[in-house]
Order: sequence, then structure tokens, then C-alpha cells
Amino acid sequence: MYFWFDLENAPDVLFFEPIYKKLKNKNHEVYVTCRDYARVPELAKIYGMEAQTVGVYGGKAMIMKYLVGVSRSLKLGAYSLRKKIDLAVGFGSRPLALTCKMLGIRNASVIDYEHVAVTELNKFCDFVYVPDLVSLECFIDKGLKKKKLRTFPGLKEDVYVSSYKNSGKELYRRADKINVLIRPSASTAHYHNQKSEIILKGILGRIMANKDVNAVLLERRRSDVYKVYMDRNIKVLEKPAKGLDLIQESDVVISGGGTMVREAAVMGVPSYSIFTGELGVLDKKLAEEGRVHLIREPEDIGKIRFEKIKSHKLSQRADPHTLEFFVNEFVKLAQKQ
Repeated sequence: MYFWFDLENAPDVLFFEPIYKKLKNKNHEVYVTCRDYARVPELAKIYGMEAQTVGVYGGKAMIMKYLVGVSRSLKLGAYSLRKKIDLAVGFGSRPLALTCKMLGIRNASVIDYEHVAVTELNKFCDFVYVPDLVSLECFIDKGLKKKKLRTFPGLKEDVYVSSYKNSGKELYRRADKINVLIRPSASTAHYHNQKSEIILKGILGRIMANKDVNAVLLERRRSDVYKVYMDRNIKVLEKPAKGLDLIQESDVVISGGGTMVREAAVMGVPSYSIFTGELGVLDKKLAEEGRVHLIREPEDIGKIRFEKIKSHKLSQRADPHTLEFFVNEFVKLAQKQ
């Protein structure tokens, strides 16, 4: 069978990589495109995926999101010409969905946050996969048609955490320090809340005053926003690296996005979410279980505990069946042509 995966953001690389390799091992053909954003092309290469870079990011302004998105759809269409494709899949990739709709290519999308905008996915996707831990009504109320919805077991993070093996290279860890991994919130996302920036700057200030901490910041985009906070114990990670390797080295993970927070939770590393937008069901569930700590207000910063953890062992809660589910589902959809 012939598959096409489109990678728009850094977490997409991690999600699709084990599926990509499973399908390739079964002698299927897998085409991969990626957007030039958040170091996705470099990450795809690190994870062993042969990806063609197509298009760029449109920024925060809604009009530019649409214009650049349509432009990227046309470029994706040009890429796909004269290629046999049985199924195209993206993780919320609207340009891919539009391209497939125009060209009559069967396509599916995966999403795991019920508050994301779904208008284009509803119009252009044949199938939309959502977590079975979230009520379908949450997505139907957003406008997704019930006939398009499919559920997947567990968390999307289970797909790749369950098969994770450490590369053995130390990326930033210092044995004599409390190692803290920080990922800012997606400041250009439509659901971004400015309060997350205020909280992060407060955390960086607290870290600067604590010389027992060794912190690394993962910038989503190259910028000087946090330059004033860069100190001997706070550095920006200059080169792209495997996120799970970074988490494995960490004693504390602080993130403005749900993916890295959930990865840390599944791996058993103390994690703090500084996302201040509308919480999704999955993050609420992890918070109720005590696996994720929510920092929703500036006064919550004092709740963060900077302590070394005794061991960095993967949690046994990562479900290996989620990976097999997606591989089997995508093959079944491709065969229905």
C-alpha cells in the first residue's frame, strides 16, 4: 500500500515515526512531507524519516494562517502529482486535508485536544481519530460529523513512548544539579493565553536565583523573547534533539503544551503544565491522578518543586497496543480504496 504522512509540528515527528517504520517493515511505501517550522525537518532526519520540506508557517495572524495554508495546500498538491497514494494522514494538518479533498485522495487526521478548531477538518477529512478517553460529544459539539469520527485507545504519546529506547547520549544533564527541561507555550496558536508567558517569565526568574538548577529551554521559534533570562544555569538548546531523551535526563519538566507534559507523565518524570487556555479532558484526567501539576496562575509558581528524582525509569502505563492500533487502522483504510 502507499501512504502519505504530513508533519506540521515537532510532536508529529514522534507520533508518526514508529508508525512509519512499522509500515516500511511491512513493505509498504510511505511518503513524508513536513513544514519548515519548529525544526521539524531536522527532527524528521534525526528520527530516520525521509521527508520533503513543503511550505512554511503562517504566523499568528488569522489571515496569514489561511493564505499560507492555502499556498501550502497547492504545494502539497504539486508534490503528490504522479504518486500513487492509498491513504494520507496528518495530525490536524489542514493543508493536507484540503489537498486531499481537491485531488480525491482518501485521508484521515488525528487530534487529541477537543478545543482545537475543527472547521476545515470537518469539511475536508474522510476520517478524524480522537481519544476514546474523551466523549465523542465534545467533538460533535465542536461541529465534527459523527460519521467521520473514529476513536483510538489511550494517549497519542503511548504510540512512541511504549517503544522508546534511550540513545545513550547525554544532551544537557549535569549529575550535580537539578535538571529542568522547559518548553514555552505555543504563542502563535489560536488557543494561546498570554498568561502563560507571564508565568514562564516568573519561573525563569525563580530558576535564575537557584544555582542548584541546570535548566534548558526549548524554543518553538528562534527569537530573543527570553534572552534577558539566559544565565549560566539557563540555556537555550541550540541543536534539535529527541524530546524523550531530554525528558529522560530531567528531574522536572515544565511545558506550555500538553504533549511534553503528557510524555513526562507517562515516563514517570514530575511534570508541570503552564498552559492557561481551556484544559482538555486528557490533561484534567492526568492532573486528577497526580501525574501532572497545573500551574494556572502566577501565584502557583511557588508550587513547583525543584528536586532531584532517584531514578529515571519509564512508567509502565505506556500502552504498546496504541501503536499497533494505528498501524492496523491505517492499513485497513488504505485497503478500502
